[in-house]
Amino acid sequence: MLLTYAGRCEAQGHGGPAARAYALFAAAQAPGALRASALLRQAALIAAAGDRKRAMAIYAQVAREVPHSAASREALVRAARLGAGDQQGIDAARLALQQVLAARQRDEWDTAARELLVDIEIRANDLPAAERHLDELRAAGAGSFPWGYRRAELLFYQGRLPEAARLLDSLATAAPGHALANDALELLLACEALAADSLSREAFVAGALAERQGDPVRAQPAWTWIAAHASPAVAQLALREQARARWVAGDDEATVELCTRLATAYPSGPFRVAAQLLAAQALARAGKVHEALEQLESALLAAPEDPQAPAARLQIEALRQRLATPRAAAPRGAVGLPQ
Repeated sequence: MLLTYAGRCEAQGHGGPAARAYALFAAAQAPGALRASALLRQAALIAAAGDRKRAMAIYAQVAREVPHSAASREALVRAARLGAGDQQGIDAARLALQQVLAARQRDEWDTAARELLVDIEIRANDLPAAERHLDELRAAGAGSFPWGYRRAELLFYQGRLPEAARLLDSLATAAPGHALANDALELLLACEALAADSLSREAFVAGALAERQGDPVRAQPAWTWIAAHASPAVAQLALREQARARWVAGDDEATVELCTRLATAYPSGPFRVAAQLLAAQALARAGKVHEALEQLESALLAAPEDPQAPAARLQIEALRQRLATPRAAAPRGAVGLPQ
């Protein structure tokens, strides 16, 4: 009954009550598959709520309780994914993923571990190691599009933009509906803009790689150079790259500032509406819901036919509901659950 209740809460978007119910269910179970499944769901909800440290502790508990299981490999991958978000957590994440690979189970978690190792080595600035992991990923039978996109991304950071562009073009042509197709097209756009402005290539790649590695201070000289010397196309891409990096880092104020600069300096540019949407997300995350609505309404008024307009309308609806219901009540049955 608790498990059913937890699933219902989760489906309705009530993460707190769901996490508590999963915890109660797990506490009543002996170590095994059912307990591990509940703990994994609890950890995912806690991570989504922003408590990364607690979620990682639960994932570690699952890995200890059911070693050599699919649940253990899932826990190790998910913990590594959370840990790798912090530069100080990269070594621990790498060790967790090596445990997954040591199991020699060719399943989704083996593939996920190999993909994450590529990302970790890029963040650690060990591009040769990232390339080795990519070769292993391909040998392990990874899908052609995921492998190809990560290969193109690595080529980009290595400064081999013509090779990256050819690979991205072939991927987008072969599978335009793939989940990574938009990412591939965006990277291809950057390659093409830098092909037309070759003087900015080295600075942009250096700035983008430093941002990927979580080092905005090291990236700043490159962005300063681009702001002074690059073409408008590359300058817009640079502002977008910085804004996205600040969003991922949780710096809402800097995200809004960069998005505002992009939308104001290039009102007819291709990223104006997308920039205003990201600014609205940052404002909403900071609790400034009315300002977020103003951003979205301004974006729609200026460009009602923009490809991002449907997303803007959905955000407006969600924010209006948030204002109308400041704190959503948990579904019936929550009474009596521990806080």
